[in-house]
Amino acid sequence: MSKLLWMGGAVAFAGAALGFVWLPSLSAPAPGPAVAQQVPLPAPLPSAALPAAVAAAAEAQPLQPKPAVAAVAPDTLDLWDAAQLREGAEDGIPVFYATLPPALLNSLHIGQTLSLALPGRRDPLRALLDQTRNGSDVAIWQGSLVDGDPAETLTVVRGALETHLSVATLQGSYSVIIDNRSGKAVITDENELAARANPHGDAVDFQDGEQPRPPVPG
Repeated sequence: MSKLLWMGGAVAFAGAALGFVWLPSLSAPAPGPAVAQQVPLPAPLPSAALPAAVAAAAEAQPLQPKPAVAAVAPDTLDLWDAAQLREGAEDGIPVFYATLPPALLNSLHIGQTLSLALPGRRDPLRALLDQTRNGSDVAIWQGSLVDGDPAETLTVVRGALETHLSVATLQGSYSVIIDNRSGKAVITDENELAARANPHGDAVDFQDGEQPRPPVPG
């Protein structure tokens, strides 16, 4: 009997010990996956805290596009320089070629100075446009050479297809024909044409020495 009591007490003692070890493990929460800690974002600043200029810009209406400003024609119009001149010939007549933007002559106006290179001249010719008038389907400008003689003039006649320039200087005259579509300019030295047409001019060559006598009729 005592032996049975001793065995029962031993079993009870062992059960109590096991219960002591198992119960604490149930009370502790099981470890789970790590959760990132969220940091709250700062609250936006009140509009009163913004600078006055920023607050005004935030409340302003969208900007309207500025109206287009018409381009102002230049006071000096460079048509071409000496480096652009190319020598050639048309119908056996010596000429020079140059090229300019076709729309360049659309900005002609009174008070404008035209600058262009001409064959045989060291410096570009510069002429001030001081008169204008309209003809039948053409526009005409007239000007005088800058720092030139009053007799030296430039005339521009602009038609639908071509623009003609006539230059009169104390050294000679030039004519220029410009194609309004391509901008190709043909420059002719009128003095060169006159010299080719009459190489001796108005003078008659005099041959010195005794002239042969005509034969006497028999």
